[in-house]
Amino acid sequence: TPQASFALSAPPGFEEMPRYLSQHGPVIEVNVDATAAIPHDVDILFWLEPGNVTPRHLAALRRFLASGRTVVVAGSLHRVRYRRTESGEVRFRAESTGGAWERLLEPFGLRPLPDLVMDRNAAAAPVVVDGEWQQVEAPFHLRNLPAFRDFRPFRTPARGGLSFIAPGPLQIDPQRVSAAGYEAHVAATTTERAWVRDLPTTDFGLADLGTDLIAPKQNLMVLLTPQDPWAGQLLVLAAASAFRNGIVSQAGFGHGVFLADLARSFADPERLVRQRVERHVPP
Repeated sequence: TPQASFALSAPPGFEEMPRYLSQHGPVIEVNVDATAAIPHDVDILFWLEPGNVTPRHLAALRRFLASGRTVVVAGSLHRVRYRRTESGEVRFRAESTGGAWERLLEPFGLRPLPDLVMDRNAAAAPVVVDGEWQQVEAPFHLRNLPAFRDFRPFRTPARGGLSFIAPGPLQIDPQRVSAAGYEAHVAATTTERAWVRDLPTTDFGLADLGTDLIAPKQNLMVLLTPQDPWAGQLLVLAAASAFRNGIVSQAGFGHGVFLADLARSFADPERLVRQRVERHVPP
């Protein structure tokens, strides 16, 4: 049976990922941000926290998907920095990640929302506080459980908890998704007890995160399946935290299992054989 091959494009902070992916096939590390090129001899691209998205990047992404290969992208409009006060309280500061994430999703009919989303299903996460790793609890450290995932399009049922730290919920425009040649399937959401607030522009603490505005379920993961059966799928996650150092291996979560399930779904031997058939298409 053919074996899948993977490409990983990620900023610093994801050095543990190749060890997990290499359990399912060879992994090469690339820098899509810098080169706007995706190697065509790999089957699955993981592009995490894109920092540079131009028309050239989008054209390369479209060509890769059109060849039948799969792309997993993960990011958010913001990231959170952590610091400790003299009294020992952990304070948070939200920073914009720039417009690249929005530019990447827009042609596919998805829009990341700039709100800070929180949920009753939250858990402590290992994060860097003033240069040191520490377990920190916060309501925006979401723990997405299998009950709030719909994995029917995948080859395996949802298993284990997934981490979404300060995710930017994904809004779907069905008409734009269809015009782009895809159908959207919501693969993961918050619980029905989520709440949102405008992203604070200054330092904030846990006391500032009251449940003011209860929100309906927010989309955390969306699978775009092409109308063309020869083309590849695009899986979008509203945060890349599940793949981060320290979190991908976090006890009590199923991130390794999730990667194995993705490999099983996207690297099905029949799919690999089909996408390796050379099809000549006009440039």
